[in-house]
Amino acid sequence: MYLRKDEQVIYSLRDLYRRYGYHQYKVTKFEEYELYARNKSFLVSDKMLTFTDTNGKLMALKPDITLSIVKNARPAPGSVDKVYYCENVYRAGSNYNGFQEITQTGLECLGAIDDYTVCEVMMLACRSLAAITEQYLLQVSHLGFADALLSQVDPALHRELLDLVCQKNPAGLSALCATADIAPSLTQKLILLADTFGPLHDLLPTLEALADCPQTQAAYGELASIDQAMSEYCLTGKVYLDFSIVSDLNYYNGIVFQGYVNGLPTHILSGGRYDRLAEKLGKQIGGIGFGVYMSLLERFWGQEPDEPETILPYKNGTLQETIRAAEALTAQGKRVRVTGKDGAL
Repeated sequence: MYLRKDEQVIYSLRDLYRRYGYHQYKVTKFEEYELYARNKSFLVSDKMLTFTDTNGKLMALKPDITLSIVKNARPAPGSVDKVYYCENVYRAGSNYNGFQEITQTGLECLGAIDDYTVCEVMMLACRSLAAITEQYLLQVSHLGFADALLSQVDPALHRELLDLVCQKNPAGLSALCATADIAPSLTQKLILLADTFGPLHDLLPTLEALADCPQTQAAYGELASIDQAMSEYCLTGKVYLDFSIVSDLNYYNGIVFQGYVNGLPTHILSGGRYDRLAEKLGKQIGGIGFGVYMSLLERFWGQEPDEPETILPYKNGTLQETIRAAEALTAQGKRVRVTGKDGAL
């Protein structure tokens, strides 16, 4: 059976997730608009395709899968629901290019999230990237550090400080902190946060300078556990620490990460811990997951050529012979195209 490379990856990922106990989750193509309207800042884009249903409700074509999965999650106390999906989402493109239908494959864990679950999700993120190419990196951050540092400054400065950390702009951080009269010791920690990048294993000692309160010490311990787990999975060199990965603190907490493959200028995988999102949706549960943007694979591999085909001419009076010849070729796995009676394709 002939499969395009992106189709091969999808089948590989489904098999990978199933082997670790994940069950396929199917969603409808649309959801009540109110769900997305209340959580616009969680979405990649706040622009949505909407329509009025026959019952008068305003509906939206899904711009996101995670929100729907969390909304419908009902894990038993003390357990974890583990699901995977391969669905299309509908988002506005950049530069006013209109809406796009984007294929996304991923997984979500909801419930009593423990250290093993977090480490398993990180491992599956790495192996998802490896299904595309062995030339990949998973870059990880921990919002516990950013949250703890920002809690010491005026909330009005949080977004601007986070943006400067995300931009890896120590000069801008220094200037803003000086203007806002932020203590030099805290300024240095924010600059260290922006400058830190490299293999997680190598940078764990550096994090000790930041882990000086219960919240940052807990974050350090979680990153250390991930490093230990990645060693067990033989993935140590594939996980890098990068605090410039910043997500909305209103929805995310703890680990956040992005996956890159050599040859694409943007991340093809993103995920993280989103207990705060679950709480906003009235769920007293933990959540962690990631999505792989399958639509980017065409850019990664380029336009695949069609499978070569055998041209079989059909002439009047040769119907049986043509049928037999075409069946013999397709039985060999070949692609056949029979021309018309006049020889036209």
